[in-house]
Amino acid sequence: MSEFQDSFIATGRDENGVFSMTNPNNPFRDWHIIVAPYCTGDVHCGSNAKGVIPGGKLGTQMFVGFDNVSIIARYAASILDVEGVVLAGTSAGGYGAVGNWAQVQETFGDIPVDMLSDAAPIHPSNRVMTESLEHHWRTMWGMDQIVPEDCLECKQKGEDGKEVGLEHVLAYQARRNPDRVFAVISSTGDCTMRGFHRLRNPYGARIDAECWGTERARILNVSRTDYRNSVYHLRDNTYADLPNVAMFIPDNVDHGHLPNRYFYQRSAGGVMLYDWLSDLTEGDVYTTYDEPEAPTEVWTVGG
Repeated sequence: MSEFQDSFIATGRDENGVFSMTNPNNPFRDWHIIVAPYCTGDVHCGSNAKGVIPGGKLGTQMFVGFDNVSIIARYAASILDVEGVVLAGTSAGGYGAVGNWAQVQETFGDIPVDMLSDAAPIHPSNRVMTESLEHHWRTMWGMDQIVPEDCLECKQKGEDGKEVGLEHVLAYQARRNPDRVFAVISSTGDCTMRGFHRLRNPYGARIDAECWGTERARILNVSRTDYRNSVYHLRDNTYADLPNVAMFIPDNVDHGHLPNRYFYQRSAGGVMLYDWLSDLTEGDVYTTYDEPEAPTEVWTVGG
């Protein structure tokens, strides 16, 4: 192991989560691990080397996360002799796992590639993911390459005439690849994602002491109720008829479970996260979730 790798794993937060090579509860403790560094600001899904952020003050930006993953995947496939691969990521990496699954599977050929997305559910067009925000993702970062050409649901026209439907990318891939597992981890009140989705969101003006504490309570977020409803919509609608899609949904405000102590501490529906992941690696694919602590409001989801 190189000095960098040893340092990276040894200084990981808390018990190192999925990176622990000694914890017997980690189902990936004896797997090879290849890390895709994140420096492109496009959730690993961009292919726009001449990107411009609205306002243009930062100049040209290289949103080439998708292209970087392509290079890493080709390198990994050339050096590894493995029976299977799990493409996994947390936060921006969770989006990247969804957006890059198809090209990674193509790169590995007949070797099965499963997908694990943590703390990055792609929400339907609603009070969490607005059409305006999704449009900016697609155009500024250059995300056309993650949308399958024949996925009509992924290219619906929104109320303003712009394409929406990124939440269907995972469902599309799962439906056409029934022998692959697609797993999603999301808390019902993820504070980081609720803050992220307040951008270009008229529903995001919630004074949020739950996430940031009373001393920073002026920070605005998408409400926990709206976020929870959107996660449950994915469970009950978008992925409901797909037996190879599994969700792990704890009712809390955590952001990210794979790289930290939550990997060994969190449960959903009475199932520990590491046990759920172990079951998935053995072919037992199921969704488990906590019942919400309070009733959810009802609203209509578009898209």
